[in-house]
Amino acid sequence: MSDPVTLMLLLPLLGAVLCWLVPASLARPVALLVSVATLTQALRVTAGLPADGPLRVPLGGWEAPAGIELSITGFGLLMVAVSALVTAALVVFAMREPGLPVRAWTSLTLLALAAMGTLYTSGDLFNIYVGLELLGVAAVGLVATGSDRRTLRAGIRYLTGAFAGSLAYLMGVAILYRTSGSLALHQVDGSGHAEAAALALITVGLMLKAGAFPVHFWLPVAHAASPASVSPLLSGLVTKASIFVLLRAWVEAVPGAATPAAATLVGILGCAAILWGSLQALLSPHIKPIIAYSTVAQLGYLLVGVPLIVVAAAGYEAATLAWTGLAIYCAAHAIAKSALFLSAGVIVHAMGSTRIDGLAGAAGRMPMATTAWLLATIALIGLPPSLGFVGKWYLLLAALEAGQWWWLLPIAGGGLLTAAVLVRAARRFFTPAPEDMVVERRHLREAPALVLALVAVVTGFVAIPIIELTTAGAPFTAELEP
Repeated sequence: MSDPVTLMLLLPLLGAVLCWLVPASLARPVALLVSVATLTQALRVTAGLPADGPLRVPLGGWEAPAGIELSITGFGLLMVAVSALVTAALVVFAMREPGLPVRAWTSLTLLALAAMGTLYTSGDLFNIYVGLELLGVAAVGLVATGSDRRTLRAGIRYLTGAFAGSLAYLMGVAILYRTSGSLALHQVDGSGHAEAAALALITVGLMLKAGAFPVHFWLPVAHAASPASVSPLLSGLVTKASIFVLLRAWVEAVPGAATPAAATLVGILGCAAILWGSLQALLSPHIKPIIAYSTVAQLGYLLVGVPLIVVAAAGYEAATLAWTGLAIYCAAHAIAKSALFLSAGVIVHAMGSTRIDGLAGAAGRMPMATTAWLLATIALIGLPPSLGFVGKWYLLLAALEAGQWWWLLPIAGGGLLTAAVLVRAARRFFTPAPEDMVVERRHLREAPALVLALVAVVTGFVAIPIIELTTAGAPFTAELEP
């Protein structure tokens, strides 16, 4: 089992180095091959996951706390596979993007994939910190691959948020090491004031890293200003890695300090994120900020899931439903939001405008990109039969099972706000365009967006294996199971 795990983690890192060494014409084929190979290895690892807890793999045979130990769950493997899939789509998309620094982009993209693999499989708090730093460096570098001052300013703002988040996270980890003498997730515990302070610092740090409300000051600017081949990675993938670590911190690291009151506060912030992000998206006249602010709103769903997991008193069933719902919605959002940004990138480039009132006639001239937008919208709203619907359905079931019915409104009502935001732009695509407008179509650039959008919808038909995967190795199984 260690062989596919090792390959899954090392292939992107080795690919990032190789992309600097090969001729620029070969960098993108190498990146595509590495992404597909990483996806294949992730699927291989799923076959060996235990049902009664995470798969623990000590690197070099050294057990924690002396060595670094991987702690692999079905949720984490699902996100590794999704990250590799989206990365492969981005590489195909970037093959026709003009002015892109090929070596820098491919190397940084694969470095980001390697960092996300580390975050989704690590069982060590300091190793997670290393993964967060690698991901931050790669993401800031990708933002800066743009050719104007706006992207440079966005990169600096992103760097500020990432640095602040790292500092808060590291302070929390230092406190936990002082109180427990270990950095392994399953060996850190406690319910005192020190552990509560550590959990608060880790939560703030990871919310800064993810760009979650109310510390989202860098996210809309960075995502909107990034090149078309970078925005999907930032919004669809990078934000989920930090949220995943946040969930594990609450469930696995210091569950004794994760009180229902504190979890409820996180859930309230999630509700505020849904309202604030949706409102800002509705007010924005430009298409990429619309998508970026909708990411702020949709991260709110994941924060609402925190109080649904911290329900030890409600029992194993509610926690399992919430864990499954969060895992599936994370995957659905990563795929659908990436498709949305890719379709927007194609439409903006072809129409020559970033304002939604300048995108009239896009549907007639770019039907593939428009179809991708509509399908991704279905998944993000959570309409059946999409994978987003499955995720939201399980979150609704968790709220009912836990007796926390008040979370039903933001979970269900947030879908209506998402619909208002995304349909507003889609309606403009179908309005008549000037007769003399000439649009240059590039079918190869439209195809990745359509493929990802189809995946986000079609996987809802075959969700049972995905549901079973998310419960495999759930970190709270042994503690909550009767």
